[in-house]
Amino acid sequence: MTQEEIADLFQTAVKISKIMEAAYQAASSTVCVQDGEYAGQTAPQVHVHILPRKKGDFANNDDIYSRLADQDRDTNPTSRRTLEEQVEEAAYLRTFFL
Repeated sequence: MTQEEIADLFQTAVKISKIMEAAYQAASSTVCVQDGEYAGQTAPQVHVHILPRKKGDFANNDDIYSRLADQDRDTNPTSRRTLEEQVEEAAYLRTFFL
């Protein structure tokens, strides 16, 4: 990525994190980029995880990273959100972007 593309990516991440905080009544966000296999990257393209956070959402603040890793390894389809749930969430979030 060029320096300009990197700047655009993170400026967008900041905007999105503020919207996600409003949508989920969160006080802050964890913004995470996993760059490379040993950092936990599981998708071949660059992407940013934006996770709205609330006080006490994890007993240990950094437990969020092991939870993300567990989710990536989870192959049980019943523990994943349904397509309908994802569509409903997307419709809700869309209202914050209009």
